[in-house]
Amino acid sequence: MTQEKRKFSRISEQCVITYSAAPDYKSKRKISADLSAGGLRFISDHFLPLGSIVRIQLSLKYIPRVINAVAKVTRVKEIFDDECYEVGAEFVDIARPDLRFLHKYLDR
Repeated sequence: MTQEKRKFSRISEQCVITYSAAPDYKSKRKISADLSAGGLRFISDHFLPLGSIVRIQLSLKYIPRVINAVAKVTRVKEIFDDECYEVGAEFVDIARPDLRFLHKYLDR
């Protein structure tokens, strides 16, 4: 059995995220399933193709701070008959102060 190697450790964290994806950029509110300094995983009722770019606003559970980022969809798994998807997204653009804050938050 091969062990998966991750660049960033992830935590199971229920944060509220708002995301919008090209081409329509309509906002959708969801709860993330897990979070790392490199990206996040969330459940969506909207199919997002691999490689899609999404704008994300992440509201942390215990701290009144919103983190803005741009992420690339790296994984999509159908959960329920083309109606629900598990989406993995990697941050591709995040402000340095937000990234530092996220590292501290995750190390708590």
